[in-house]
This record gives sequence, structure tokens and C-alpha cells, in this order.
Amino acid sequence: ALTMPEDERTLRMNHLRRRERLYDVNYWMKSFLQVMGSLEERDSVGATVMQPVTMDDFDDYLS
Repeated sequence: ALTMPEDERTLRMNHLRRRERLYDVNYWMKSFLQVMGSLEERDSVGATVMQPVTMDDFDDYLS
């Protein structure tokens, strides 16, 4: 970018700023919630149960 002509840098920066204005945190939040709302009951996203971690588990991980 340091060796890029100034007009190209300006053009790219304007495009980046426009994209950031369009796809801000509100856009991502709405998109995420919309997708989450479209999941059906049969879609078991995150429906797993974790077993408790024991000291032996830590020893196994660290060895």
C-alpha cells in the first residue's frame, strides 16, 4: 500500500469505508439472529452435553 498510487489508495479506502458502513455490527447481529430464528428443532446446534473435567483429565492434557 505504501508504493500504491495515491488515487488507487483513496479509491480502495473509500470502498473499504463504504463496506464497513453497510456491514456494521447491526448488520451482523440481524443476520445472525435471522439465521438462528430459521433453525428448526431438529437442527441440534450446540445440543451436546459435556462431561465434567477431572484432575486426571488435566494430567492427560498436560502430559
